[in-house]
Amino acid sequence: MKMIRLDNGILLNLSAVSYISNTDKAAYFKQPVITNADSFQTERCFGVSVTEADIERIAESVANRGGWCVVETGEIVKLEEQHD
Repeated sequence: MKMIRLDNGILLNLSAVSYISNTDKAAYFKQPVITNADSFQTERCFGVSVTEADIERIAESVANRGGWCVVETGEIVKLEEQHD
């Protein structure tokens, strides 16, 4: 997947992103912060700040690609791969 240049100059590889929050204005990566190693409990994920314009560019980029969903709230979510 191609890289998206954010307004802050960071290049964002969408294959490393699990979802983009319109509310938090952040793109979150797959790797969570593990707060309890015994239960693998997570409380937050690593992410980078994004602007409204970044979110619009990302939404346009993933609109024609499979594997992504833009929900009514403006959140952009990577769909889980189905394994049979």
